[in-house]
Amino acid sequence: MNQRKISPIIGALALLSPFGFATAASQASTQVPTDVYLSGRVLTGEFHIKRHETLIIEQDTEIISSGDITIDGLVLVLPREASSQTPDAPDLKLEARGNLFINADIWPGDGADMSRTNLPGGEGGDLVLSAREIVLSVTELRSGNGGNGGTASNGGNAGNLLIQGGVTTTYATTGVFVGGDGGEGGEGTWDNGGDGVGADGGEGGTGTNGDLNIQGGDGERPGGGQFDARGGGSMFGFG
Repeated sequence: MNQRKISPIIGALALLSPFGFATAASQASTQVPTDVYLSGRVLTGEFHIKRHETLIIEQDTEIISSGDITIDGLVLVLPREASSQTPDAPDLKLEARGNLFINADIWPGDGADMSRTNLPGGEGGDLVLSAREIVLSVTELRSGNGGNGGTASNGGNAGNLLIQGGVTTTYATTGVFVGGDGGEGGEGTWDNGGDGVGADGGEGGTGTNGDLNIQGGDGERPGGGQFDARGGGSMFGFG
């Protein structure tokens, strides 16, 4: 398994060829499974993740192309753990001045599950897609789930899903856009009073905002329907 890590902006410009993601040095081993690490703001003329490549997102990332973006390999936004430096999952934005072709899955990051702590759950990662035309060959695109909250703490909110541009699917499908779920609120604590009544648990996180806005052509047109997203539940202590 090969690995490549690209620094924001300058490193990306140095490694990206005008014809796609592979450089001359990597073309000799195009079929070797390769993990490609990105973070920060990446500016390029064209951007291409090949079938044998997995794009791994560790921090908030914006990929901005003056041409097309083509996703033929898996995109993996790393989820957060309770031990992570931040409980909130990374956000990912793909912005193409040309077209955006999504031929492989994009797995969003989920917020940290903080149920074994007394801290709120992590926020799910946002997914923002922006292009002149977005061509989808996948059955589902979703934002990240919120993490469960710790004792008497709120669940994390789900990430937002924003689509900007015309959308074309390569086959008949419904429910392509799926909002993440909010995390569950934490359990209540025992009341310190003598009556032994349990306190309320934390509030559940909210599901993804259902306002899908698709911008294209001469004006704006709203996306159809609400996202399939759930708010998190709230758990209660026992008296």
